[in-house]
Amino acid sequence: MYFIDVQGTLISDEDKTPLPYALEFIEHLNKNNIPFVIVTNNTKRSDFKEYLQQLGFKFKYYLDPLMVLDDKIDDEVAVFGNENFKQIVSKKYKLNYKAPKYLVLSVGIYNSDDYAKMIEYILNGAKLIAMHKTSIYVANNKRYPAVGAIAEMLKYATGVDYETIGKPSIDFFEKARQFLNAEFNKITMISDDLIGDLKGAKKLGMKTILVLTGKIKNKKEIKENPDMILENLKGLIC
Repeated sequence: MYFIDVQGTLISDEDKTPLPYALEFIEHLNKNNIPFVIVTNNTKRSDFKEYLQQLGFKFKYYLDPLMVLDDKIDDEVAVFGNENFKQIVSKKYKLNYKAPKYLVLSVGIYNSDDYAKMIEYILNGAKLIAMHKTSIYVANNKRYPAVGAIAEMLKYATGVDYETIGKPSIDFFEKARQFLNAEFNKITMISDDLIGDLKGAKKLGMKTILVLTGKIKNKKEIKENPDMILENLKGLIC
């Protein structure tokens, strides 16, 4: 049984098309009745599940942070992220950039003024909600600090902790686990994000597989120890 990441694992960070052997791997799982859940930290589009299906991925179970955001937010928010994410959130919650109850943080490339605003919101009582804890954000062949890295920086700057919605939060993994009705030690997590995905999965007892098709370019960059390292998903197709 598997939890399977998407960007950098199944589809390219750059053009969002299927990576080599990704479609074949999912086909292999379906053909052999091996249960799996697509677990993505996508926050850019509300139709991401349908987009993956249009690419040819066939799956039964899918979970992203947008599907569980209501569990954590019940009041006015200040939103930091790309325009698509802001529009998604604005349709569900009232935006407030003066005295928000929540500061909701997603993927983006931020400047000093953005960070200053975030710090002021937090110090004035806004609760920081990180949509996920992805370590690195890849755009235009460059690697930027992603949501998890920025949330940790804000925690250090303000002395105030934050809550994570998507991977690798226990609540998120627990919702995914319920699809499979299995204990964590029976599940293997596959991802290109060693820090943001696999480290948390391993703490819960899952086996972990790192694929070098996304954030990590070569084995010299690996600072943690997953159970397996693969160049791509071909190694899992029997």
